Amino acid sequence: MCGLFKSAYFDAKARSSTEVPDNPWDVQNGALFTRLDAFLERCRDLLDLFRTVVQFRKLERIEIGGNKGRSLSASVVQIYSDFNGLLEVILNLPYDVLDVEVKQFDEDFYTFRAEIKELERRLGSVRSQGFEDQPSPQPGPQPLTPALTLPGPGPH
Repeated sequence: MCGLFKSAYFDAKARSSTEVPDNPWDVQNGALFTRLDAFLERCRDLLDLFRTVVQFRKLERIEIGGNKGRSLSASVVQIYSDFNGLLEVILNLPYDVLDVEVKQFDEDFYTFRAEIKELERRLGSVRSQGFEDQPSPQPGPQPLTPALTLPGPGPH
């Protein structure tokens, strides 16, 4: 909806400059859309947060087989627990996350993203260990990956 508003504004401004060249709109676009653009950026950040939550919630049901399955599954449980701790911090921020005047969100979200990247690194390590734990190929159909699917990378 916000994008449609901006598009309609620019269409009307362009039309007015051709239809009424003696009286063009003298409005600074930056001044007009600064808050709207900041709000749209905040919405994109929150959408990224929600996608991250959806992906990491999948870890709740992960069990890994193989010789190292128990220890790898315990690692995934710990990563999931660490994620829930990060999420709890975001859910309990003492301000309205949609208020673009609150600049603290940018710092809090940056910290969250940095911690998520660390969790993703740890998950990658678990996945690598799961691959290493796979038995050598034997005749017949074999699974190509261990029983661990990582959360997909969201837009960062």
